[in-house]
Amino acid sequence: MIYISMLLIFLPLVLITAITPYITRKTESFGITIPSDVYQHPTIAEYRKKYAFQSGLAGVLILVILGIAAGFTTDYLWTILYTVGIFVYILVAFIIYFQFHKKMKQLKEKENWKSKKKEVVAVDLSFYNKKLTYSNGWFLLPFIITVFSLLWTFWNYDRMPENYLCIIH
Repeated sequence: MIYISMLLIFLPLVLITAITPYITRKTESFGITIPSDVYQHPTIAEYRKKYAFQSGLAGVLILVILGIAAGFTTDYLWTILYTVGIFVYILVAFIIYFQFHKKMKQLKEKENWKSKKKEVVAVDLSFYNKKLTYSNGWFLLPFIITVFSLLWTFWNYDRMPENYLCIIH
């Protein structure tokens, strides 16, 4: 059951990674600024579909490998494989994203979208002259939690078991 739970934790990571190009601003595609009117450009739409498919496929493959490994390994080894699998997926998804980033950069230069619109940067400097004040009350909640945890530990210290269940043998 723990294997299924851990694998279900992996699915939202794959899903969020796959839909990333669809949930970003319309003026950005794969980290490249584009005019908002070219967001539905056929090539860009194709890039989004390909990225979603490739990152989703990579996630499903790693998920299948982890699922198979769950039946043949110990709990300790599977936990290590699961952790490595998550990091491998993040790395593979980044590599896929970076490839589409380069393609978008080339497409922007090819289509000359930079010259279509003037790019203007406006900075409101009046914000820096205002002094930001934070109430000390914001520190009260973490302080209360810390004090409560400390007191609870000392109060219940004699009831804590001496040996904890450990998966390392």
